[in-house]
Amino acid sequence: MGSKEFESGAVIRLQSVPESLPIDALIVRQYASSESNVFLVSLNFPNGPPTTLSSDTPRQAILKLHDRRAFSRLRQNRSGLDPETFTEKHQQTYEKYLSQLDPDTLSKMRLHDRQVLEEGHRMMPSGEFETYLALWARKRYNAEVKMYKRLSHLQGKRIPRLYGVVVYPDARHIPDLIPGLLLEHIPSISVSSLIRHDPPYPSRLIHGVLDDAIRLVHEMHDEEVLNENVSLDGIHVRQSYLDAWDVTSGASDQSLCTVLTGLSHCRVRKPNESEEGWMAIKWITDEEGTIGHAGQRMIEQEYRGRKDSDDIWVYKPSSGYRSQVLSEN
Repeated sequence: MGSKEFESGAVIRLQSVPESLPIDALIVRQYASSESNVFLVSLNFPNGPPTTLSSDTPRQAILKLHDRRAFSRLRQNRSGLDPETFTEKHQQTYEKYLSQLDPDTLSKMRLHDRQVLEEGHRMMPSGEFETYLALWARKRYNAEVKMYKRLSHLQGKRIPRLYGVVVYPDARHIPDLIPGLLLEHIPSISVSSLIRHDPPYPSRLIHGVLDDAIRLVHEMHDEEVLNENVSLDGIHVRQSYLDAWDVTSGASDQSLCTVLTGLSHCRVRKPNESEEGWMAIKWITDEEGTIGHAGQRMIEQEYRGRKDSDDIWVYKPSSGYRSQVLSEN
């Protein structure tokens, strides 16, 4: 966000939920994101570890704050200019708009936040737009917490572990209580960064990673999860896998080398959602095809002219997933 508030070395005071016990988070590193503030932090518990956090919560974790101030891409979509950094002017217009807002109007805004942010916000006053961003940030947070609970059996395997939830009660930005998650830190790089890595990784390693990324998509499908924002940036490769990979023989186990790092755009199939309706939205989203085609295009660009360019990974739609989704449509 370009603020000293979140510079490396800064300490921010969090609170546990619902105990409101203090948690001091020393920012070690900030990760690039256009939708949330994501940090590697060192934790300190002035009054002892909150009971609402996992008993094995480590002293170093990922802090993900669902903060409307981080929505640079949505602000860019609104202005049509470069990604727009949050400023104090945005805050002032937001607070002024909130002070004049009645509860009924706010409730109605909650029902239409997604449609407004995607379609009708260009002529909207800044304060109203900031309010929609705040509602959208809270909705993304709620969705992500729900997914971590729903996929608890995959935590530590296919998704990071969730240690607990917190709020960031930033006194300078009242009335916001910014919700956040404390997550497992898995040293890793995104699949897209892996493919673009210089010097390049061996083709056989790339094959294994992309095959496992497809398997990860299938596993989410089997859990009746829809990822509306699936991408090669949102799937990461464990550094431990890369370190263990042997040039001669390859890694001993290519399964579980990838993890899904963002769940805020995922949802579970609704109890009353028909098979026809569910398969229709899965067909439109086509998570496997999104990963497969993007991976192949990126490899063709990056590996062109290499000695092993004839051994590049080629996406082959899998019969099980594709036939199940596409046959319904």
